[in-house]
Amino acid sequence: MTGDLIALAVDFLARTVLLTLLLWVMIKLQKFDYVFISLLGAAALASGLDMIPHFGHYLALPVLYFCVWKITQSSLVPDAVFTVVIAYALMFLVNILLLTAFIGDLRPSARLRDEGGPEAETNTLSITAWREQTTPPPAADKGPPRRATARPASTNQSSEMKAAVAIAQNFTLKGITRNADKSMALIDTGVKTYSLYVGDLTTAKISGGSCHLRLNDVEPDYVTVEIDGSPVILKLH
Repeated sequence: MTGDLIALAVDFLARTVLLTLLLWVMIKLQKFDYVFISLLGAAALASGLDMIPHFGHYLALPVLYFCVWKITQSSLVPDAVFTVVIAYALMFLVNILLLTAFIGDLRPSARLRDEGGPEAETNTLSITAWREQTTPPPAADKGPPRRATARPASTNQSSEMKAAVAIAQNFTLKGITRNADKSMALIDTGVKTYSLYVGDLTTAKISGGSCHLRLNDVEPDYVTVEIDGSPVILKLH
């Protein structure tokens, strides 16, 4: 109960201070006469009424119109109405900016994607053609994406690495997006497409079972992943 009262008091004070400041700016810009204490009281009254659920906002506006009209000795329309409308619009904009600043990163985690949550999408997939050192670049292909070429990150192939390479033969690297610490890749396992950011670890569905898939690094034309702990490189053609 005490916490709720404190929260209401803080909300009321913040509304009053912000509304007073915006009304003061609008009045100064229009060079109206005013008394600051009266202006502060009008803002406090309107802020209190605005906090009443359901109908409070509709009551606060005409009261504030009347108060500003009397305080500034200006015309009700358009001077007082214009002052209040612009002040409320700026107040709404400030609230939106503050809310956006405190929201933080809403990017879905890998766990949510595994549980069927919405997968992150990229607006633009910036893909650079992979230039082979021994063969010329392939011609442009407008057909479906080709299979990614998988090779082990190390020449010392253990049985686990061979198994990882065998699994990766069915993978298709559909796209790459590089964006500092939020680089990501779209990887199709043949059963499901996964959107992974660097560092994400997920249990990927593959033909005949599942594997642990982790995205380690994203380059312009290839990515490094771990399949059941074994590093594998997936390249784009």
